[in-house]
Amino acid sequence: MVGTLAIILKGKSGQLRRRDAEIAALTEAVRNANDGENTDKVSGTDWVFLQGKAVFHRWAEDLSTPDKERGPGDAYCIDFYASCHARAEDFLREISGNYPGAENALKNAALYSDREAACLIKLVPLLHWSSPWGVDAARNAAAHPLLRDAYEASATAMDILETAPPSIVSSHIDTFR
Repeated sequence: MVGTLAIILKGKSGQLRRRDAEIAALTEAVRNANDGENTDKVSGTDWVFLQGKAVFHRWAEDLSTPDKERGPGDAYCIDFYASCHARAEDFLREISGNYPGAENALKNAALYSDREAACLIKLVPLLHWSSPWGVDAARNAAAHPLLRDAYEASATAMDILETAPPSIVSSHIDTFR
């Protein structure tokens, strides 16, 4: 899948310090994964914007029903997640050698990120912009277990990163909130 990727370094200018950027990326990934914004509104009738683990959980639950209609939100999310999350494994492996105390945690998180990416790639033909719109019970039956597995793999990767040695992520979480 080819697409455009933008990297925004909020409030930063000047020379890029690789270690700071790596820690900021890991910290933001963990923060986003655990962001609970709007989760209290999920049971309402209005659409709400969710992030991280909450996105996958709701998405999998939505497609667990045969009569759930595939819409533009599904296409947007699979486009974004499949293209961006597929890069996580390479990133984690690449930086793992820079953090000897967290090398095993980073490599372990990479394994789960790879599992997530594999599920997301399988979801592309089911949910992407060019896939059939509307209600499709067979599509939902195929998509639901893949989304559930992607959710579990992503959540495990983020949990591993969150509990990695404090010098990597945990001590920096409050800095970037």
